[in-house]
Amino acid sequence: DSIINNKPYRVFSNNKDPYEYYYKTGGDYYRYARPPEVNFQPVDMLYIRDYLAAGQEWREVESIKVPVGGVDVNVVAEVTVKIEEKDISYTVNGVTYNNVIHLSVKPEFKALLIPIGNTSDIHYYYADNIGLIYNKTALKVPSANVDINKETFLTSYDVK
Repeated sequence: DSIINNKPYRVFSNNKDPYEYYYKTGGDYYRYARPPEVNFQPVDMLYIRDYLAAGQEWREVESIKVPVGGVDVNVVAEVTVKIEEKDISYTVNGVTYNNVIHLSVKPEFKALLIPIGNTSDIHYYYADNIGLIYNKTALKVPSANVDINKETFLTSYDVK
């Protein structure tokens, strides 16, 4: 549907957030969106590597702007994505999905190489051939007035 950073993305819509875009090449899955773990900045992020085993992880580095003390500050977000579980069954809204990958996401923020303290508990569950079925994001960055606590549940889907 859209070319972003020279990648042919497909648009995804939902009833909670603006459009998101997804692209897959081999076992690498990319998402262009405004995720809370990078302060809702638009980023092109590798979010699944389906060929990795449970326990393996990788890091994504993004440059974002974060309000600190009322001023937008350039911040480097280093996001560690870990495959917590793979090929599991997971139930959302009474529906059990198979072949699910459970990912945890741990962001670290730095401004001028100085760490910005945060606490986070971020988890994504993706079902094979369906996509995101559940997300829990709890992220607090006190110095930037960021306090996010949200859950997203799949209620229905239509794969075209």
